[in-house]
Amino acid sequence: MKSKTEKKNKFPTYPCSLANNPHWKGEWATRLGTPLIVELGCGKGSFTLTYAQTFPDRFIVGIDVKSDRLYAGAKRATEWNINNVRFLRTDIFILTEIFNNNEVDGMWLTFPDPYPKKKHIRRRLTSPYYLEQYSKILKPQATVQLKTDSRSLYEYTLEMLALQPVEILAYTPNLYQSPYLNEENSILTDYETKFLAQGLNTHYIRFRFQN
Repeated sequence: MKSKTEKKNKFPTYPCSLANNPHWKGEWATRLGTPLIVELGCGKGSFTLTYAQTFPDRFIVGIDVKSDRLYAGAKRATEWNINNVRFLRTDIFILTEIFNNNEVDGMWLTFPDPYPKKKHIRRRLTSPYYLEQYSKILKPQATVQLKTDSRSLYEYTLEMLALQPVEILAYTPNLYQSPYLNEENSILTDYETKFLAQGLNTHYIRFRFQN
């Protein structure tokens, strides 16, 4: 088994790897194609890869700050010859430096860290700061979809969305017992597989900004 250092060093060598900001702002459609889907906090890329395989006519970029995690996804994408996926190592905090206004066709927040402590609220991926970033880089009518096992993050997100110019298209504390389940949102992450086995519910929200 490779060490973290070995994985970090190997990650940039894969063709689907974007080891750092590639400075494609405003050029993503030209470089990859459309529609362009972004997954934030993709980890080892299980959702990213399955999404790319399920929707071969879409291009998905999995983003995470840790290249030793991204290594696993990049390795499998290369071995499985999946060409409509890229893995970008960067801090989600600077999304507007990576994507231009109205450049992204859809976004996924897949089991992000709920940051339960009040002093970490700003780090939550549905805090006002991040919602503002999303509203800038997403195209009109593009949707944001959240899956989480955290009831507190689910409720917090609904509270934050109530203060934003958004249209909530779907929300449920139990996706798999709801009418909203479909081919897209039933794609599992590694965390979700474990949580479902433990009997935990997947909380789900889909919304779009009213620009």
